Amino acid sequence: MALRSNSGAYGGPADTALNQSELISDRVEAVTLLSGVVATDLPSAGATAITTVEVTVRPLLPAMPIASLGSWSILRQIWLQTGIHDVTHVSFAREIIPLWAAFSTIVQRKKLVLQPHGMLTARKGPKQRALDVVTKPLFRRADLVVALTSDEHRALSRWIGQGEPPTVAIGNPPLREARDTSTHTEWAESTREALFLARLEPRKRVMDFAQAAALAAKRELDINFAIVGPDQGDLETISDLLRASPNLLYEGALPATKVVDRLLQTTVFVLPSFREPWGNVLVTALALGIPVIVTESAALAEVVAQYRAGRVVPDGSPEHIVDALEDLMISPDSLKEARLGALKLSQDELSSRASAAKLVDSYERAQGTKK
Repeated sequence: MALRSNSGAYGGPADTALNQSELISDRVEAVTLLSGVVATDLPSAGATAITTVEVTVRPLLPAMPIASLGSWSILRQIWLQTGIHDVTHVSFAREIIPLWAAFSTIVQRKKLVLQPHGMLTARKGPKQRALDVVTKPLFRRADLVVALTSDEHRALSRWIGQGEPPTVAIGNPPLREARDTSTHTEWAESTREALFLARLEPRKRVMDFAQAAALAAKRELDINFAIVGPDQGDLETISDLLRASPNLLYEGALPATKVVDRLLQTTVFVLPSFREPWGNVLVTALALGIPVIVTESAALAEVVAQYRAGRVVPDGSPEHIVDALEDLMISPDSLKEARLGALKLSQDELSSRASAAKLVDSYERAQGTKK
């Protein structure tokens, strides 16, 4: 359950919900993906083996445009779908739709699996604390929780306190368009390009990427910098750099179905996020054998370094991003080593098959628990 769109405005949880549903569709009797959609940003139609139910929603509170997305129609549909399915897997956040889905599942005595968004434990402002009066009691009633990593599991344990439900760590799979490219060994060679592909919002640190482009231009490095993703407030902050840096381009938002094609056109994927809990596009880039640059606070920083699948740089340091790009691109041997490291990391640690098996096992565990 998540908001699906063409622009990808909701980010990774929507892509993950679709990918997970498809991955387990041949392992369970029936899978239904229920999602909200906004009339002005409908998801692109695509062939899928699962049942999809899409219900129009709109912001009910202007001050909380994402968290308050909802409608009477989707509340009714959630009640119906949770009642007829054995297990409900909720993409969980402090929002109307997932909160109602969790409540509906509990009241109807069905099995509840919650998969929190990565920011559930990171955001602790007054609004979040107020909503936790409702959020935490629902969370404690889950039959199973799916965390992205062991680090997130520990953060959830601290957040929930007493009454923590059973938790398993299962990383999100690569985007579905990358599933058949695990043996990909051909890459774009026509240009040296660094790509930022994510939402333009403060935690993703697009400013660091834009400043790295300006520094590269000053050093007269032959590297192009491309920014792709929906604007969520930070486009204005980099507008001066976009105008001043001839090597920096903003391409706008991109549907999830086009992400793999865009990745295959680039040389290095850069994600300068602060405390990135996972990164679906990051995982997809690795599956395609594309070297990555991530920050030290990223959840996957350790394995990126271990497999030499790219470079790990300090948080908030455009200078180190430029150094890492130069290091990767100056030598064909360095680039080839990082590409092969990315493929091996993906195959060893991040395979779709392993994710599907763990998910099905988690559902079986949830069905074996008692309220």
